[in-house]
Amino acid sequence: MPPAPLNLELNPSRTLAALLVLAHGGALALLVLLPLAWWARVLLIGALLCSLWLTLNRHALRRGESAITRLVWENDDTWLLMRADGKEQRVQLKPGSYVSPRLVILNFDAGWWPLSVVLLPDAADTESLRKLRVRLQML
Repeated sequence: MPPAPLNLELNPSRTLAALLVLAHGGALALLVLLPLAWWARVLLIGALLCSLWLTLNRHALRRGESAITRLVWENDDTWLLMRADGKEQRVQLKPGSYVSPRLVILNFDAGWWPLSVVLLPDAADTESLRKLRVRLQML
C-alpha cells in the first residue's frame, strides 16, 4: 500500500531569517574592507541588500506572491507546491536534495528555472518534518 500523501504547511522561520541577516551582514562588513571604487561599493551594497530582501521574503518569512507556503508530496512521487498568491505548481524532486536532522533543502525541477525550498526545524510542525525526513531517506 503506498504511503498517504504528505502535507506540510510551511511557517515563517525565524532561525533562517537570523542566519540570512547574519550572512548578508558579514558580506556587507567584508565589502567595506575591500579596496573598491565608491561606485562599485555602492553597486555591490545595493545587490546584497536586494538579495537579503528577496531571500528573507521568499524563504524565511514566506511573504510575497512567489513564496512557497505549502508542500504536498503525492503518492506518484510528484509534488504540489502552493504559493502565497494561491497558485499551484506540480514539480518533480531532483536528485541532490539535502536531508539532515536540522536542515532539509528540497531541489525541484520546475521547468526552466530551478526551485529550492529550505526547511529548518521551525518551518513546519515537528511531526510533519520528521515524516518528510524519513520518506526522503528511503529514496
